[in-house]
Amino acid sequence: MALEGELRVNLTDRWKFFLSHLSDRAMDSWQPRSVSSGINLRKGTTLDELEQAINEALPETFIQNSLSSDLFAVRLDPSVPDGTSVFAIGKGKQRAALLISPAKFPNVVSEDQAKARDMRNHLGPALGCTILTPLAEGFILNRSYALMPFGEPLSNNRFFWAGQKWKIKPKLLSWLRNVVAQHNITLDSSDAEVTFQTPLQHLSSMDGVDFDIRGFASNALERLQSGLFRPGVAPMHNDFWKGNILLPRHAAMQTSVDYPFFIIDWRGSRIDGFPFFDLVRLSMSFGLSPDELRREIIATCESLECALVDVNSYLAAALGEISTRLEEFPRERFLQMTRSYFDELRKAGI
Repeated sequence: MALEGELRVNLTDRWKFFLSHLSDRAMDSWQPRSVSSGINLRKGTTLDELEQAINEALPETFIQNSLSSDLFAVRLDPSVPDGTSVFAIGKGKQRAALLISPAKFPNVVSEDQAKARDMRNHLGPALGCTILTPLAEGFILNRSYALMPFGEPLSNNRFFWAGQKWKIKPKLLSWLRNVVAQHNITLDSSDAEVTFQTPLQHLSSMDGVDFDIRGFASNALERLQSGLFRPGVAPMHNDFWKGNILLPRHAAMQTSVDYPFFIIDWRGSRIDGFPFFDLVRLSMSFGLSPDELRREIIATCESLECALVDVNSYLAAALGEISTRLEEFPRERFLQMTRSYFDELRKAGI
């Protein structure tokens, strides 16, 4: 099964998951959590103190974006060490999402925004328009923050989701196809060795990895060393699933006709990433049919000028790279994720 929302290799907090559960009516009636409730932010900062700091730092930004100073605490105590605190600013249709780094990791939000900005610039206007630009960013109480446009998460209602998926899936696939086609770079032998050899070696010898998956990694190493596999790199989001896609909430959130959506959570992204990884992740999340997935794989192979057998090589390298930096990501969950990705390829006959 696809591990929806469980790819936590970068320990990035998914604020939009919580926002997706808040209807306009619920948000309008929801009152900010008070200090008297016993909720303290990290290192003793109370909600009142943070609210005061926000209103002192951002009054002009609130006015410029027609936001009231209403502050709604969406999440104050993230479950992961580097998770962000999340607030909704404003009311009604005039809202923004405020992300604030935790005290122990004060640069989490600024790092995410830096990665998003680099990717937006790299992709250019046509493809980079899908990456939100913050309304404001800086530091509050020595923690980085970003005030983001309040997008609409994809629905969790199966009927609404079916309609959204039917409409947006071709656009997402087109975007991903064009990212690889327009921005892939074939590596020379020395760069290929640095980028691909170590991850493949690590996965091929990792205890607990299925025998056939270790075999894919070993075969990729042989093809790499013989020159049969000449890998390329391309921009990679690293967690390209439903929960990281937003729709425009109102007309002011301009999107292109070709790509009427926004992609968030760029902290784990790479400009020199591994092709096919995002495609397989999207396929698991959106339930691509075997024919749909195979068609997209073939199109990507044509862009990269690679053989179908090397789709396994690319995927093994991507997962091998993750395996070298598991940190707090549970090993068993990684092994399950690895099986899921390759099972998805098998579904398409790869």
